[in-house]
Amino acid sequence: VWLSLLKSLLPMIEEYRIRLIECKKIILPFKHQNEFGVVKSNKYDFEIGDILMMLNTNQIQFKYIPTYEKAKIKQFIILCKTIRDDLAHLKIPKTYDIVSFKNSISTIQNIIAN
Repeated sequence: VWLSLLKSLLPMIEEYRIRLIECKKIILPFKHQNEFGVVKSNKYDFEIGDILMMLNTNQIQFKYIPTYEKAKIKQFIILCKTIRDDLAHLKIPKTYDIVSFKNSISTIQNIIAN
């Protein structure tokens, strides 16, 4: 079960990480130092945890996205990180998280559409 979830969920999380990175409405910093002290200067190297950390420390700017939609983006990123962390630690993500992820996709697509 874990392997099939890894093969299906991880590529989807990566796809939305890239979509968030490439969204013109979301302005990422040019550099980011993660919690391990690693400095990343290529936005494509920003992992989902890095993006969440930047959100939590107000390093990300939003253009034309209302506050309530910013909250939905943050919730989605937290959900992606939770699922990714579960998979990385050989755990099966909670069914609730998987269903929430699936249900959030269309909302996130609409928010970040350019």
